Amino acid sequence: MQTTQPTTKTGGKQKLITGIVLIVLGLLGWWYIAGTPKTTPSPTTTATTTATTTTEVVRSPLTPDQNGHVGPYRITADGVYFHDPQDTVGKKIEGADPATFQVIVYDEKSAPNIIYAKDKNSVYVFNKRIQGADPATFRILSPGKQYSGDSTSVFVYDFESIQKIVGADPNTFTALKEAGYNPCTTGLYSKDTKNIYFVAEAIPGADPSTFEALGFNYGKDSKRVYKGIRVENGVEPLTFEPPSCSEMLKDY
Repeated sequence: MQTTQPTTKTGGKQKLITGIVLIVLGLLGWWYIAGTPKTTPSPTTTATTTATTTTEVVRSPLTPDQNGHVGPYRITADGVYFHDPQDTVGKKIEGADPATFQVIVYDEKSAPNIIYAKDKNSVYVFNKRIQGADPATFRILSPGKQYSGDSTSVFVYDFESIQKIVGADPNTFTALKEAGYNPCTTGLYSKDTKNIYFVAEAIPGADPSTFEALGFNYGKDSKRVYKGIRVENGVEPLTFEPPSCSEMLKDY
């Protein structure tokens, strides 16, 4: 009797094992991917650092340079110092508060370059304290920056000192003429509804409604001609014209 050998399934078993291995590897790969924390690329960020200087600048709306200077001022933790152009050390502004000190008017390209600053207690022009000025309401009143004021007072700076214009009304005040650097057009005349002022002094009898500021400290209204606060007697205001610049400069 013929004996029949059982049929072998070696090829089928190999395929089965291969399939199982692939499934296991697939499961392992999925587990690895699912289990690894996903990181979302973050947008490129630029680190920002706060610049520090050896002088410890406390506060100012202008950017300090590498030495802590803001314009002509150096603001440090122990005080505020003012530097003239040739002064590398600076002079301390006594009483200035470094924590609240800030430069409020500074334009080195303008002429004249008049610089104002303030802290919580006072207002300063360069390194001079403006007596009585209120830092909370202080403002500039003229294009050349020689006139300034607060809620109750008006001040004038004549390049030597700053003075209060006694009696001037800051709410109706108008600068008519400023000094600048041209003597042919100079004349610190101003007015409010009541008076005409030359520098910080009211001119008695001058008419604010008709007053005209002329060059080289001359002015006139409908009745008189003035040189500073002095009346030029016998001069007719209707026809008066100030001398030419060359004539005025002869005695300047």
